[in-house]
Amino acid sequence: MKGFLITGTDTGIGKTYVGTQLAKAFLKQGIKRVGVFKPVETGVADIPQDALALKQAAECSEKLEAVCPYVFREPAAPLAAAQKEGRSVLLSVLQDTYKQIAEQHEIVIVETAGGLMVPLNEKATYADLAKLLNLPVVVVVGKRLGAINHALLTIEAARAKGLEILGFVLNEFQKDNSIGAVSIEAVLREFSSVPVLGTLDFNGDASRVASIFIEKWIGFVPGKG
Repeated sequence: MKGFLITGTDTGIGKTYVGTQLAKAFLKQGIKRVGVFKPVETGVADIPQDALALKQAAECSEKLEAVCPYVFREPAAPLAAAQKEGRSVLLSVLQDTYKQIAEQHEIVIVETAGGLMVPLNEKATYADLAKLLNLPVVVVVGKRLGAINHALLTIEAARAKGLEILGFVLNEFQKDNSIGAVSIEAVLREFSSVPVLGTLDFNGDASRVASIFIEKWIGFVPGKG
């Protein structure tokens, strides 16, 4: 596995947070060249902050313009934001940029803007991009009441597109000991047959999740890929 796509059950669910913590954990565990790719970022007044956070966390030397080739001011889905500026997101540009980043790095973390079925242009969603780039999917799920429905729908959408699903990462925004929050992991395991890779709490320790990636999916000795 060269790269993987981080998506989420909703906007603001913590995809960038999970991505940055995984990037740091990969570096600590010996993967020296961690690439990052944020195909589109919207709601940008000046600098794409999510892309910048990923780049800094991964210590990635790629220019910010390569890490995030499409930047739009409107805080909306990429299709709507691009249309407001009279522009269009081209999959060919994203494919070429990803290929260039992948060639220089041992692993590439790709992050969506919004969920898996958010449209990039008039014909393609992030799911289509994942299929084009042959990227397996990691789904970030907020560990809170109401997350199960969104998580299972995301998995169904990924499967309908023929995408490989690596697993869920539960993002614990704050301590929630309610039955709804505590039961999320067990319910997702039972109804999706998709592994829960781990939980990121508010201390941000992603070492366990990173270890699972290295052991099961990356397929090379860190530093020699």
